[in-house]
Amino acid sequence: MEATSNLFKRLLENVQKYLEKNYLPASDHEKRRVAVRDIEDMPASMAMPEPSFEEAACFAPAFEPKSFSRALFELIDARGLTDVQVYKKAGIDRRLFAKLRGDSYTPGKETVFRLILALELTLYEAKELLEYAGFSFSRSSKVDLVVKYCVETKHYDLATVNDLLFANDLPILDY
Repeated sequence: MEATSNLFKRLLENVQKYLEKNYLPASDHEKRRVAVRDIEDMPASMAMPEPSFEEAACFAPAFEPKSFSRALFELIDARGLTDVQVYKKAGIDRRLFAKLRGDSYTPGKETVFRLILALELTLYEAKELLEYAGFSFSRSSKVDLVVKYCVETKHYDLATVNDLLFANDLPILDY
């Protein structure tokens, strides 16, 4: 039992160091936005010329847009999991999970985080799934950073993630 406690303490210390290094309060985001606005306001003579449609097309990747639902169920199928395994591991009600089958329903960020953990996604896959739902990992959200750290370090257990959130006085991924 003490070994588990020591492992969690080490994990908690690492999460806190990660937060110290990566957390960017919202006020810092505002400063960056002002800097971007300054660049946008520069004289046209200093700006880079816009590429023609033909030039842009040759660099554009072949992209097939898909819904959150389609992306989610492709990931589930690729891992050989059943819907029941996923919604139970994610701690999601089966009725909510059934809504995810439809292309018209987009879940909240917390639900996407639970699915990311349940599917044990890589950081790249997690970012992509978040984007399909209209979200991203934010450096100004400590909850986002804790989840991102857990994905990066392959700590997918929802209870452990919630313990780390709770230990940092953050809201847990709960319904």
